Parts: sequence; structure tokens; C-alpha cells
Amino acid sequence: MKKSEIISEFIKLVENTQKEYQVSVDYVTLADKELQDIVHKAELEKLSQSEKAKLTTWLSRNRKDRRYWKNKVDENEPLYDYIQSSKEFKAVVEQLKQILGKVRKAEKYLEERKYKPRTNLGQGKGDD
Repeated sequence: MKKSEIISEFIKLVENTQKEYQVSVDYVTLADKELQDIVHKAELEKLSQSEKAKLTTWLSRNRKDRRYWKNKVDENEPLYDYIQSSKEFKAVVEQLKQILGKVRKAEKYLEERKYKPRTNLGQGKGDD
């Protein structure tokens, strides 16, 4: 794996952690609101047995979905909190983005590099 790929993966990790954390928090919040809808429906409406069964299914799905997203929050929270609280870390990530461009440029140069002879050595004159 190239150095540029490693740097790029780290930057993606940082950016994806922030996005995934925010999305996960939003889904947990939505699941909490949905739970309130379920509870209030059960409390305030007269429901048939069929409607109660549907509500129970809805509740089960809600709790499973919420758990999935809550696990994502828990998984991302330590790095997210550090990223948010550390100005120095944010500056390092920005510097890494600049370094990434320089490393990619160097890698490209090294991949395309060819030697240009400076003399006529090996071109027929005096090769005995």
C-alpha cells in the first residue's frame, strides 16, 4: 500500500467518523420520537387486537433500529468527541490533506521517472 493511500484512508476515517456519528445521532433521535408516537397511540387510542399486534411489531422494529444506531453512536463517539474538542487535531488533519497532495505528486513523479543519459556512453562510439 502506498503512503498516499494510508494517509488518504486516515483522512477518510476522520471525515467518515464525523458524518456517521451525526447520522447515527439523528436516527436515534428519530427512533425516540417514533417510540413516543407508539406509546401515545397505545395510551390514547382504542385499538383492535390486529392493531395492537401491528403496534407491537412496530415497537419491536423501533427498538431494534434504535439499538443499531445507538451502537453506531457508541462506536464513533470517542473519536468524534476528540475531533470536536481538539483544535490541534483539526489542524493536523488539514496539514495531512496538504501533505497528501505532495506525497501523491512525488509518487506520480517516481512512477513516471526515466533516466536521461548525460553522455554518449553505450551509443556506439568507443564501446569496445
